[in-house]
Amino acid sequence: MTYYIKQYVRLVWILALLILVGGCTSTDKQALTAEEVVKTRAAERWNALIEGKLETAYGYELPDYRKVFTYEQFLRNIHGGGIWQKAEVKNVACTETCVVTMQIYVTMKLAGFDEPMNASSMLEEKWMKDEESGDWFHLSSK
Repeated sequence: MTYYIKQYVRLVWILALLILVGGCTSTDKQALTAEEVVKTRAAERWNALIEGKLETAYGYELPDYRKVFTYEQFLRNIHGGGIWQKAEVKNVACTETCVVTMQIYVTMKLAGFDEPMNASSMLEEKWMKDEESGDWFHLSSK
């Protein structure tokens, strides 16, 4: 009989620990500011673009955008002046929407030069919270 009591106590402790850990996780998510969430999502989106995971990057587009523009149309709008090497979030400012300032590093092969050249450029992108899901998404201009 004591074997079953020990097993029961052990099970109760495991369940209590799982509830405690689960509660901490949900509290941490709620504690994040819009700026923190958007900073993470913007970095993830750019990492997907750099790694060539364009379907993943497409998933960061606002759901209304994805209802209007197919993945193939999204691909036609992806362009740049070179090969993306790295992207850094420099600033996030949120009100109803968020404006993210990114620094994008590229490598370019220019006519008349033997070696590729490295360059960087700052750009701003907008992010919007989807009312239905509560998630933040990239707001494309096209």
